[in-house]
Amino acid sequence: MKILLLSLYYEPDIGPGALRNTSFARALSEQIDEDGKIDVITTMPSRYGNYRRNVPEMEFDGKIRIRRISVRPHSNSVFGQAFSYLSYARAVIKQVHEKPYDLLYVSSSRLMTAVLGAIISRKYNIPLYLDLRDIFVETVRDVYAHNLLNFLSPVFIGLEKYAITSAKWINLVSPGFESHFRSIAPEMTYRFFTNGFDDIGVMDKYSFHVKSRPMEIVYAGNIGEGQGLEHIIPRVARKLPRKWKLVIIGDGSRREVLKKATAGLLNVYLHNPLSREDLMKRYSEASVLFLHLNNYRAFEKVIPSKIFEYAATGLPIIAGVKGVAASFIGEHVENAALFQPCDADGFLEALNKIRLQRINRFDFKDRFSRKKISREMACDLLDDYLSYQNNLGHASMSGDTS
Repeated sequence: MKILLLSLYYEPDIGPGALRNTSFARALSEQIDEDGKIDVITTMPSRYGNYRRNVPEMEFDGKIRIRRISVRPHSNSVFGQAFSYLSYARAVIKQVHEKPYDLLYVSSSRLMTAVLGAIISRKYNIPLYLDLRDIFVETVRDVYAHNLLNFLSPVFIGLEKYAITSAKWINLVSPGFESHFRSIAPEMTYRFFTNGFDDIGVMDKYSFHVKSRPMEIVYAGNIGEGQGLEHIIPRVARKLPRKWKLVIIGDGSRREVLKKATAGLLNVYLHNPLSREDLMKRYSEASVLFLHLNNYRAFEKVIPSKIFEYAATGLPIIAGVKGVAASFIGEHVENAALFQPCDADGFLEALNKIRLQRINRFDFKDRFSRKKISREMACDLLDDYLSYQNNLGHASMSGDTS
């Protein structure tokens, strides 16, 4: 069995896509037959311009062959992503040309990787499994409502339908996505394998405890329009008691805006993205972990991937989210306080509600281990493929006897 896996992000790149796809590919490689092969076509680490790693263009990880395409770093800007994607798409089409695959797996958060998968699936008649990590059309509608990009919405809607209706199977990382995609493909059976936390042993090297001095509120992740940090951090910083400081770790299209908005604020510290191990070390020095999504309707359907990593540390969490994310945290994450996005007073109230102590979230870690989720997802995919092959065989036999 030969499987093609397409994703812009794969380790050692950082971010939820890279972690998710690396874990899934390894879980899948453990379950395919002895002669099975997985071709991963991804990019050189490119999520952030100031996070680069020297890695080989071709690498083998057991049954997995990883081919990395060089693209320009984009810091999550819209046009930067477009240029990076075009470089990637051209290289993928060239490398896939006339290569036989039994199954195509595509993980996509920005729509176009899903469209690329649909093109390849249709051209070579390869069954397609889509793992959808976002609703790009709704993000464009809400986040870029007054942007030139929004005028392309009818095009994106058509491309989205093309991708969705090309797939045999679809996984959604948030149950909040179901109504949107079911309106496009109502007969599809949707799966809901969420993100998870990585129990790779790195956390075990550090003793997580709530530091009393200095008191640090740590945010780690993307700094873009979707997070809206420039709308909350400056106002919170001006109201925080003197014993607290805000530490922001990451990069993205709004980093410079945030940097200007916090200029002169002595309790705000901006750091470049860190490797996973360095990030775990930084978490171990934190008092509170902070999560925030901008106040857009599209983000009411998501479950931020960062919450899984935060929760696994056992540290207290404050989160400016609503909708599905707020419900998920309220149900599954103990010692986490919520507030309305972009509400500085709500932030301070949430900070006063949490217990400044580390707890062991045993139930959460048991349920949302990424390894466990990846194994279950890989098993589900292979079962679906086997059923698909059996159905093809029955259809062929019926055709022969008709």
